[in-house]
Amino acid sequence: MRLSPLCRLHRMRGRYVLMLYQDRPQALEVNDSFAFLWKNLSGKDFSLEDVSGLLVDHYALEPADAEEEARKIVTLWEEQRLMTSG
Repeated sequence: MRLSPLCRLHRMRGRYVLMLYQDRPQALEVNDSFAFLWKNLSGKDFSLEDVSGLLVDHYALEPADAEEEARKIVTLWEEQRLMTSG
């Protein structure tokens, strides 16, 4: 998996904004957890286990809980077209 290069994370006025440069430019305000994952995964190939590992390491989640959250996050990113297929 890989995050779309058509998306850029910015910090503006103390908040994180994900700029989407797809069909038409859009801006999405995102929370600190989203920004943490995006910064750590952007520009890299990653797996569901990588996302889960970041959640365990940074937020001290139990592995089973982290895996469930990672699945939800990746599914959302896929639905929102924030990931590229290759």
